[in-house]
Amino acid sequence: MVRLPQPSGDRLATYAGAGLLGTLVPVACDLCGTDQPLTLAHRDKYGFLVPSVVCTRCGLLYLNPRPTPEAYAEFYVAEYRTLVMAEKNLNARYQAQRGHGEFILDFCRDLLQDPKRVLDIGCDVGGILHVVSEALGCDAYGVEPDQEAAAYAQEKVGRSPIFAGNFEEAPLEAVTFDFIILTQTLNHLLSPTDALEKIRSLLSPRGVAFIEVYNVMATASWSNITDHAKVDHPYMFGAATFRALLGKVGLTILRFAEDTFEDTLRKERLKLPGAHAHLRAAVCLGPRSDPKTLSGYREVRTLLRRSALRMAAPRLLRRLLGERVTAILRRLVGERGHAMLHRFASGRRREPRRINS
Repeated sequence: MVRLPQPSGDRLATYAGAGLLGTLVPVACDLCGTDQPLTLAHRDKYGFLVPSVVCTRCGLLYLNPRPTPEAYAEFYVAEYRTLVMAEKNLNARYQAQRGHGEFILDFCRDLLQDPKRVLDIGCDVGGILHVVSEALGCDAYGVEPDQEAAAYAQEKVGRSPIFAGNFEEAPLEAVTFDFIILTQTLNHLLSPTDALEKIRSLLSPRGVAFIEVYNVMATASWSNITDHAKVDHPYMFGAATFRALLGKVGLTILRFAEDTFEDTLRKERLKLPGAHAHLRAAVCLGPRSDPKTLSGYREVRTLLRRSALRMAAPRLLRRLLGERVTAILRRLVGERGHAMLHRFASGRRREPRRINS
């Protein structure tokens, strides 16, 4: 076991109660089960010395070693919403989530068959759950580890049960659901495989699950992949590893969408919530498949090579244009434009992709 170093300066005071100043424990790959990692970075974006690695067999990105389950439990209950979420106002979050609920309905409505019960895992303040259950006229169930958010969701959704605790502990085995929503939650779980196995057991024979994850591979197409490792994301997905994980647990993809680099720019320009790139899948029960594929690892290796070129690009620009001209360009075009200049200097071309199944 490795001792997790304390951050210095103001960050130490901020994170002192986060439950993360403890020990790190090694873990195997959650997708293929092997222990063949390649270390990509030794610290996360917040400054914690939590290594991020890639599985050299299947390409899954994950933290290894990482904090203990007990440390994570304390972090999510006591600190996560305060430290990570940009919007602290509960009502503002609720209103933003209602808009995302409409998006989810548009994505899945024609796939649903007269749903009677909907479950939102990681429902936060209940905005998505409320708008979806109202539109479909079905019973609503929610799971949320944050006590304050769960209480707010209970107030908004009404008599429908909101379980305040971890999904792994939620007493849901007595019922099945026709629609299950897991949006931007899978990255946070300590075993995505176990979580999806439980979702599979809760899904009715005609049921549909909507699963959305942060797409680290798309975001890394314009920045360094190692800049996006976060202690609250034990696992990070690209399209290849996300598809492989769904197939492993026996969830068949009915519809699949992948945000492009251009989608991310549009969201930021319009100041839409969730400006990061995401992967989205509507799935149903199906056969299991073998996840042991190297396509995900090849994708990571390609991005790492591009990241190395991007890291060299600023030095190339300064050498060609001089320090003063480079500084003027940065002020004129902004950080994103400067990043695009780096991408141009490193020979990176846009390769937008959107896949529907």
